[in-house]
Order: sequence, then structure tokens, then C-alpha cells
Amino acid sequence: MSKFSFLQESLRNMKTMGTVIQTSNYAGKALAGMLDFSEISIIVELGGGDGAITKHLLKKLKKDARLYVFEVNETFCAKLKELNDDRLHVILDSAENLEEQFKKLGIQQADAIVSSIPFAIMPETFHLQILTLCNKLLKPGASFLQIHYSLFQKNLYNQVFGNVEFEFAAFNIPPVFIIHSKKMD
Repeated sequence: MSKFSFLQESLRNMKTMGTVIQTSNYAGKALAGMLDFSEISIIVELGGGDGAITKHLLKKLKKDARLYVFEVNETFCAKLKELNDDRLHVILDSAENLEEQFKKLGIQQADAIVSSIPFAIMPETFHLQILTLCNKLLKPGASFLQIHYSLFQKNLYNQVFGNVEFEFAAFNIPPVFIIHSKKMD
């Protein structure tokens, strides 16, 4: 997707996108590099957008693994489907319905969840609800990764997961933090 098309889509959907600039290749690679793909059979991406992170996850994903991408924007869902990979399953739905979708898909728990949901522009109660749901749906020891533009909400991750680390991706514009938490046993 061109930068201009992304900008247009962002301006039309600012309440659900939270940014007017695509995630960079650098940030996508950095996020994917934080996961051990040898241990991943099922990975979930929340807020797949135009696939900036998705394509890096697919590059590292095992041939028999599956990536479920949740996206609320129909235009972005169509763009994600253009990646044309049998391991990729694009779901037009909100992260709020993750548990119901897991049941429909026959998934009990995920090996990893990555997210670029723009929590900074959403109520803290929503943020906490999604983090709690993700923690519930992860296997013990599994990773949750989140792209953030600040560390303002870092304590929520510690509250839900009991641990939080972060990596700074300086070459993204604007720079981003990748928050990494693990589900405790």
C-alpha cells in the first residue's frame, strides 16, 4: 500500500488506527526478531493494518504454522489477503471478540500474540480488557508483543502479565517501543 493510500485510510479511520504513518520494515523485523519461531504453531496478530508486521511474521513462520490476523478495517483486510499465503488467516473482527473467534476456529491457546492496536488513544479499561483476554488465551510462557509510541502505559503490562521488557525501535518514524511480556505459568 502506498504511503498516500495509507494516509488517506488513516484520516478516514483515525479512531481505530491511531497513526498516519505505516510501521517501518525496521520495526517489523525487530518485533519478529523477538520471537522464537521454532516454538510457534499458532500466532495471532491484532491490528494487522496493511501487513507491515504481518509480512515479517510470515517470513519467519514455520511451513505448518498458522497466523491469524484480526483487523477491523475492511480495506486493510483486503490488502492483507493479497499476501496470498496459506498460513495466513485474515479475520474481520475486533480483538474484543478474540475468545469467541478462538472457539469458532478450534483454537485453545496461542503460542504468541503480537499487537499494534493503538491503545494510547483508547480508554484504559479497553486496554486492560484486551491485555487480560490475551493473557488468558496465551499458553504458559508464551509471548505478548505490543507496538507503542511511548511507555506511558507500561505498568498495565506488568499488572496483567507480571513482567514487562521493551525494545526501542529508533529507525521507525516516529520511533516506537516494542513491549514484550510473557504469560506466567
